Amino acid sequence: MRMERCRRSLALAGALLAQCGLLPAQSPVVINELHYNPDVKTERVEFVELYNPGDSPVDLGGWSFTDGIQFVFPPGTLLGAHAYLVVAENPAALAAKFGYQQALGPYSGNLSKYGERVTLRNAFGDIEDQVEYKLGFPWPTVGDSPGYSIELIHPGLDNDLGGSWRASVAEATAQAATALLIESNSVWRYMKGTNEVSTPTTAWRQPAFDDSGWLTNRAPIGYGETFIATPLNDMNGLYSSVFFRNTFVVTNPAEITTLLLEAQYDDGYKVWINGSNVLNVNISTGEVACTGAASTAIELLNYNLFTINNAASFLAQGTNTIAIQAHNSSTSGSSDFFLDVRLRSQTGPSGRGPTPGRLNSVFALNAPPQVRQVEHTPNQPRGGEAVSISAKVTDPEGVASVTLQYQVVRPGQYIELADAAYTNAANWITAPMTDSGADGDLYAGDDIYTAVIPASVQQHRRLIRYRIAVEDAVGKGIRVPYADDPQPNFAYFVYDGAPAWRGAVQPGAAGSNGVV
Repeated sequence: MRMERCRRSLALAGALLAQCGLLPAQSPVVINELHYNPDVKTERVEFVELYNPGDSPVDLGGWSFTDGIQFVFPPGTLLGAHAYLVVAENPAALAAKFGYQQALGPYSGNLSKYGERVTLRNAFGDIEDQVEYKLGFPWPTVGDSPGYSIELIHPGLDNDLGGSWRASVAEATAQAATALLIESNSVWRYMKGTNEVSTPTTAWRQPAFDDSGWLTNRAPIGYGETFIATPLNDMNGLYSSVFFRNTFVVTNPAEITTLLLEAQYDDGYKVWINGSNVLNVNISTGEVACTGAASTAIELLNYNLFTINNAASFLAQGTNTIAIQAHNSSTSGSSDFFLDVRLRSQTGPSGRGPTPGRLNSVFALNAPPQVRQVEHTPNQPRGGEAVSISAKVTDPEGVASVTLQYQVVRPGQYIELADAAYTNAANWITAPMTDSGADGDLYAGDDIYTAVIPASVQQHRRLIRYRIAVEDAVGKGIRVPYADDPQPNFAYFVYDGAPAWRGAVQPGAAGSNGVV
């Protein structure tokens, strides 16, 4: 607490000095959202969002991004008070995907999916804001389907700390409602891609196109898998594409915020709804001839979720038409091809970012404590050796409690993450973590909280899982790793090494223990 009060005093003194002109004022512009590693790799929809939390506009003319991506803001670029500004990898692609029309760009370079530094400089080359994001705790883990961005919880937080960010999944997700539009294993009209299926080649995507002469049957449609409902026994070596059409009914398109498309596919496909290209998966975003191919060979037997945002802009009241152009990775030599799709509409809060140019889905006035530098010592414990678990925990409101939760997994009794034994809180042992300078904690008041798992717990070949729950002085809490982290706990393995043994060419011979 003394250290926190000291930091606050220093911050207040700095603000007063800045007002007096003795120190440069802190930049009001904040890097507020980063969308990297999109779920559909062929869509150039990366972006960086800036936010101005101040009461006056900021002239960004001559400012630039110099690390991670490269972009110079044109003269006269103003970022209004309490306003957002987005710089996109491809503004047209961003508008088509998310409906945000005002993005600047394109920028050069790209945001690494493994993490990197993003630097915003003013016209004099001075750093105005900088974020060095990473993949994995304490940073959110995003990428792949369904395509989350990372968002700052509040613009007043230190945005170079991973705990200030979350994946763009609104807490209001539960308020959203979904409705089934097309079920899996539905009947589709389809046409084999032995030739272009319409003249002009784009006509087949439109609602008014006459598809009465097309084939009709149930999905999945394809070859090479036992679950296929409609086999295409002549496809391999003859044609690489299949064209699909179906319809669905929407009562009030203005209420629909998002379409949720789940596809079982091999290898790539393009989707149009009422003639608008809304999704491209493992295939070029441009026109693809019937003889074309998917970008790479992919086999996804499970249904993979893709979000289609800005749905109200292309949906119509009443009957809507969905058209899909699916491609194999090659005409010959592929062992399989298939496609099945189910489609749902979602109303209310989408619960799924990104949110370019608007309030972050994870925005909150009070953030839980920051947790980082989680460690166990020794790193590779042996049986009978006590293990210290430590973490750095800070919060401007003060840290009320830090609790270690750990679970013992015995040899031969592995607990799956979906098992009741894992999810039941009663199967986790709790212990307080302290910053008192005692009970295993090295120094009092340094924000490093520690608990010790006793030596009696550490037995050869035991897996020890652990996680940490924290709460601040006003009751805001969180458990780490985060609930949406693909690795929901930290862990270590107790190992004493291979047991001593002797071998013999003739087991049972004198001087041998009979082990070979």
